[in-house]
Amino acid sequence: MIVEVKTSVTARPTLRRQRLRRSIQRIGLVDQATAHEAADFLHASQGDGLHPVFATPQAVVGTVLVCPQKRINQALLADYTHVIGLEDCLKFIRRRMKKYATEKEASRLMFPDELIQFLAWEAGLPE
Repeated sequence: MIVEVKTSVTARPTLRRQRLRRSIQRIGLVDQATAHEAADFLHASQGDGLHPVFATPQAVVGTVLVCPQKRINQALLADYTHVIGLEDCLKFIRRRMKKYATEKEASRLMFPDELIQFLAWEAGLPE
């Protein structure tokens, strides 16, 4: 997943073509020519309101907007392949932490972020 972080709830996708190319190439799922094709497609699709997605047999490349669910700007929904609320992200992380509590407990101090350490610790608490 390639994500561009925006702090504004009215932000339109503004990924630069060269940055998209490098990012898609770095993932290594497609060859260089296909990475350029995907980047060109996504760059040209920005703001057209058609849920841009580029698919090959090896990969699906699209755009993601993560924002607080209560602040989703409805006009932007069509400009992104997926829109995910922060609340959904937190639910997903908590479910994973619970499901793999033993594994996460053992490695919780390897996460430099205090929030992830807290979520790993929280998952190990009895209900």
